[in-house]
Amino acid sequence: MTALKKKLVSILLIVLMVFASGCGGGAAVEGIDELLSLGQKYLLEENYEEAIVAFEKAIQIDEKCVEAYLGMADAYIGLSDIDSAKKILQKGYDAIEDDRLKEKLDGLETPISTHQTNQTDFRKYSYANLRYSFEWERDWGSNQDALGGCWIDFQLTGDLTDVADVLIAYGAPNDSWTPATIQEQADFITRIWKDAGLVGNRGQFDGNVSEGFPIGNDDLGVFGEVLCLAVNQNYDAVGYVLIPVTIPNKAD
Repeated sequence: MTALKKKLVSILLIVLMVFASGCGGGAAVEGIDELLSLGQKYLLEENYEEAIVAFEKAIQIDEKCVEAYLGMADAYIGLSDIDSAKKILQKGYDAIEDDRLKEKLDGLETPISTHQTNQTDFRKYSYANLRYSFEWERDWGSNQDALGGCWIDFQLTGDLTDVADVLIAYGAPNDSWTPATIQEQADFITRIWKDAGLVGNRGQFDGNVSEGFPIGNDDLGVFGEVLCLAVNQNYDAVGYVLIPVTIPNKAD
């Protein structure tokens, strides 16, 4: 887990005090706050299975907790299980009739080409001075199955006028990125970043990027490209860069 993500985990408790307003009241709110915080933490770490467990427990405590349904849907989307995402959103809307659930459900019914990300302005950036290294047997947050992780360092090149930060948008190499899948991942992950409270003034971006992602058994020996998104101050994606990475066949 990157240093940035570690910082995010610490601010989630503050952010989720606001989330609690979407849930019922009573003595159970404190337990729900903890579960929502845990679920959002897992989302940030791309540990979607554990996120589902946390959000499901929150719903068991309070079936009217809007943020639990939204979070669980994001976790299913992260697993590319769109049908399950739709089902949980529909279940939540049937129980609560909250417009946020309906809007998210309608968004999943909308073709990728009509999503809000504007492909005309969605730039493909280049990179220079790429270096990557591996660290094994270290703590990678809640990802208990991680054997270690990969750190990538590079210089983003091009017009950086609107860029406030660059973050890994999908924590594993992939050899089948297309404009549609890049846009879909951008729409998905930027919502999570915004929910985590990332929006704000981050100062001047100098083009230097240092990010990391965990490595599991299934990643060993894999070659592909890691998707990184360039975002503005509002954490809207303004562009992307694909970083080639080869994972060793074994953890040394």
